[in-house]
Amino acid sequence: MDWISRLQKVIEYIELHLTEDQSVLKLNMLAKQAYSSEYEFQKVFSIVTGITVGEYIRNRKLSLSGEELLLTDTSILDIGLKYGYETAESFTKAFTRFHGATPSAVRKRNAGLKLYNKLSIRLQVDGGYSLEYQIINHSCVRVIAKTKVFKPQSIEDKHESIPEHIEKWASEGMYDILYKMTDATTYFADSILGIHDGIGCKPDGSEFRMSVGVESIKDTVPDGYEIVEIPARKWLVFKCKGLRPMAIQKLWNQIYTNFLPYSTYQIKELGILEVCREGFRNADDVISELWLPLLNNTIE
Repeated sequence: MDWISRLQKVIEYIELHLTEDQSVLKLNMLAKQAYSSEYEFQKVFSIVTGITVGEYIRNRKLSLSGEELLLTDTSILDIGLKYGYETAESFTKAFTRFHGATPSAVRKRNAGLKLYNKLSIRLQVDGGYSLEYQIINHSCVRVIAKTKVFKPQSIEDKHESIPEHIEKWASEGMYDILYKMTDATTYFADSILGIHDGIGCKPDGSEFRMSVGVESIKDTVPDGYEIVEIPARKWLVFKCKGLRPMAIQKLWNQIYTNFLPYSTYQIKELGILEVCREGFRNADDVISELWLPLLNNTIE
């Protein structure tokens, strides 16, 4: 089953369970519907739809609750409880943020509401599409990096944020430290590397490790940093040009919507490498690359 079909299956599941016990809409349950790990499901859902699955669920609940306010005499508290809010206050706060009006204003004065439709994910054929790629066999890469283990559910609940952690590391001088670790003789000498892998994480995909570093052969590792080994393997490599992170996000979307559904390649969930060429510079003309590890049974 391709990812487009998997995501549509999850959306149908969400619609059936919007008003049930919220445990059935936890990330691990949704990932099971997609036959995926939490890490991979969360990543692909946001890449393809442009929104996190948690945001989608909240938007659908708040949209439907607005309709119920106008079409029924059910109390505001009971409507809030129906859609997973424990108190009238928490429901009113979320409702007002979404619709721009309180539930009581909607009911008393017929204030305007926002409609958030159910997603429908499908492939649309608009003509030929070209996305250049390479297959590269590459030897082991030794990276000196700053690392942290994340839980997809914690990110979904907004308890953690990868960009915020990277910004914090940057404010602490990470890029200055990494620049001193670079070596002109390495393959990725000019690049900042972002690595998503499962080293030191639970094997069920409920955790993943994010690393930011540079390829280096230096023996000294700064305090707070560690050596990350990227094993020798075969890679599916894509390139883009433009400001980061927008150019990389666009490339991810193209890969999952315009490339993988039509190809016979299969990629590993973890071990993905984001390569920021000229990593200490960001401009419209910089090159970025996505290196996706191929499964052993993929075509040659």
